[in-house]
Amino acid sequence: MSRSVLLRTPGLVLLMLGLASCATVNLAYDHADWWMTRMATRYVELDSVQAKAVRVQFGHVHAWHRSHELPVYAQLLDRAADRMQRGLTRADMTWVMGVANERWLVTSNELARELTPVLLTLNPEQMVQMADNLDYENTRYVKSQMDLDPTQRIKQRSDWLIKQIEKWTGDLTAAQRRRIAMVAAATPEFPELRLAERKRRQAKFLSLVRDQRNPSALQSAIVGLLSAPREGASDEYRRSVARYEEQLTQMLLDLDRSLSAEQRSHAVNRMRKFAQDFRALAVAQT
Repeated sequence: MSRSVLLRTPGLVLLMLGLASCATVNLAYDHADWWMTRMATRYVELDSVQAKAVRVQFGHVHAWHRSHELPVYAQLLDRAADRMQRGLTRADMTWVMGVANERWLVTSNELARELTPVLLTLNPEQMVQMADNLDYENTRYVKSQMDLDPTQRIKQRSDWLIKQIEKWTGDLTAAQRRRIAMVAAATPEFPELRLAERKRRQAKFLSLVRDQRNPSALQSAIVGLLSAPREGASDEYRRSVARYEEQLTQMLLDLDRSLSAEQRSHAVNRMRKFAQDFRALAVAQT
């Protein structure tokens, strides 16, 4: 299962899938710049000047996102709750994809603008280090996603998706769980194709940072890489993603029709609570 694909595909009902509780949202968001800095330094050892620059730049991104994007997310979650309350349609899924892509494009521009100056300071040794660490992450991906027999792999992907959805709906019935599991069973080839695609994008990113020394050109290229993830992908990967998205869309529609009043209320209330939290976090910045 590709978490990034899931989070940018149909289902604003699942927009914040990875968050376990509203308390987690507040705690995690207050320390988001620290977390992003730690993630960055996982891949390359920065000198003191670079490390300070990364902290500053991520701090800018964090502050911008808090003041500009969180109010938008809150509004979108309230609109999603309204749609969830009345029952989801395919048009709602199209709306979700549109707003998700729109917000990601805005964030991509901000990330690229802030991080390009730091990327331009990386030396050849650091680039080698980054490439080695990306290779290590790919090896971990193979072990966790692919070094399993087909039955285990499908079960792992299914269990993960079920767990995320239950964070919104509460406990699912056996029939609902089986319907969700069908998504993983219908796309068994996805981990292999995802690995090939992530390697391609990693190589593209490393090539850009290594070879492009013009700041505006590098920033523009990184925005393109972030905001158009399928640009340059293989036809097989594109078809697989489209098939996965269609499977996910239909599953969410089927699941929506099967929700009990209690499950629907649980999801709607959770969305509205997140919307309230995002508004509070945005106000706390000012």
